[in-house]
Amino acid sequence: EIGDQCWFAENCRYLPEVSLASENSTAEPRAYVMNFNGQDLDSARYQMAFRAHGVLYNFKALVEWPVCPTGYHVASSSDWGELESYVSSIDVPSAIYAQEANYSGLGISFAGKKGFNGFEDEGHMTKYWLGDWETGFPDNYPTIRFNHDSWFSSFVDLESYGLSIRCIKDQ
Repeated sequence: EIGDQCWFAENCRYLPEVSLASENSTAEPRAYVMNFNGQDLDSARYQMAFRAHGVLYNFKALVEWPVCPTGYHVASSSDWGELESYVSSIDVPSAIYAQEANYSGLGISFAGKKGFNGFEDEGHMTKYWLGDWETGFPDNYPTIRFNHDSWFSSFVDLESYGLSIRCIKDQ
């Protein structure tokens, strides 16, 4: 628990299937494991990146798959905002928090993303899909980014990209 919120301590690892890095889709749900380019589930789950960073999902997977267990939901912009307010209230600089994320137990890992041309930015940043995706524009949906220099940065990303998901307990 962080403040009044109960977050997953790591990125989602729900993996009903794994896609090749070359498989971009806006019509079908896709899941990727950083730097893994196979389709065998057992092999994907054995990868160090799976254990360290979880799974990267395209937007369709966010909408169609039960990535969060019952009683949890994909963290929304207001969930992240409440977390940011709490962390600010205990006087932890955002850049330090981004680098030392385990300080509060949130465990942000710089998982990178799966872009149109393959895997990118592992060890440098991570992006999360937001649960309030209905606010997006056609083909672009809101996300939050963490990197070594900043904690919260809002972006929009293409629905074919593979990004991380973090779940939070329903209140």
